[in-house]
Amino acid sequence: MTNTPQTTDPAPLTIVSFGYEHQADGQAPPAHLTLDLRQHFRDPHIDPALREMTGRDPEVIDTVLSTPGIPALIAAAVLAVRAGYLSGPSAAPLRIAAGCVGGRHRSVVVASTLGTTLSDLAPTVTHLDIDRPVIARDTTTEASGYLTAGGAWTEVVGPDPWGAYRTPCTGCGATDDTGDVPAHQAEDAAHRAARTHAQHCTRPAE
Repeated sequence: MTNTPQTTDPAPLTIVSFGYEHQADGQAPPAHLTLDLRQHFRDPHIDPALREMTGRDPEVIDTVLSTPGIPALIAAAVLAVRAGYLSGPSAAPLRIAAGCVGGRHRSVVVASTLGTTLSDLAPTVTHLDIDRPVIARDTTTEASGYLTAGGAWTEVVGPDPWGAYRTPCTGCGATDDTGDVPAHQAEDAAHRAARTHAQHCTRPAE
């Protein structure tokens, strides 16, 4: 008598997006894999044109997915699911949580993209905080990395995580948002303090 190997369906996969500021204790909800997007990736909230939008809007989706590091992080999470958790000897439900400050922008896009990429696993994707009110935050302090002056974004000098993105280079005028100056992505505190072309840009001064 020949034993026929039994096939099993993939372990149930749940993906949630959330906002840390909406959690009672400020901690992520229980998950096997948590992606904390707060500090390392630019926040669409600081752009007034995107603030009231959510991760369902094309403008926000484009902004988040064009952020350096986000595509690689999503790819790494997918690899962790396929080559890691689901290849183990024990089938069990798997839960992924993606969190940002308010749970409306970055976390929604990342969770949705993971759900699409892993669609063959029939994941359940839930956005816990997408419909909550926008959290009031001071966008004129080092916490946001910007000051608005005459309608233009300018840099706040200090240990902020976002200041390298929109400030024009003092030598060539390029900004990282256009992709002209990849060096801006380094978020080098020294160049933010000194604001000199040599520390700030790979392109020659004009």
